[in-house]
Amino acid sequence: LDTVGSVCFGTKDFNNLAKNTVRMRIIIVAIFFIFTIPSCIYTEKILNSLGIAPDISERSGHYTFTMIPAIFFIFNFNLNVRFVQIMHDYFTVSLIAAFTVVIHYAMNYYCFYNTDFKYITVAIISNVSTCIGFILSSIYCAYFNKYPESVVFYNDGIFN
Repeated sequence: LDTVGSVCFGTKDFNNLAKNTVRMRIIIVAIFFIFTIPSCIYTEKILNSLGIAPDISERSGHYTFTMIPAIFFIFNFNLNVRFVQIMHDYFTVSLIAAFTVVIHYAMNYYCFYNTDFKYITVAIISNVSTCIGFILSSIYCAYFNKYPESVVFYNDGIFN
């Protein structure tokens, strides 16, 4: 998306920027379903076959399985960040990332010292904080973008 998106933005071809963003999102979601989910589901078996201690393999399997939503949100948040950076809006990206990090650390600090399920709690908090970052960046891309014609639902018949 970086190269093609920058070319589209430079030539003010926002319709193709929107098309390429959607294409990249489809590719990222496909990669997520084809590679990431199976590797997260079978982490315990993979680690056991590599000779890792069973208790570590079990905890790692639980942790990675719980992290599946966070990985999905990270992929899409990264795409939103690149989309906004193509349009030279670095302050908004930094602000959203900083807000997400502050929320993440605050929730981790609170839950780590107040719950018994430490590693699963960290995974759940990662899910929540990455979801917040993805939602905030998606709202910005869709509604507060400097170039609304670069957003998919702005153009009717975008795939014609």
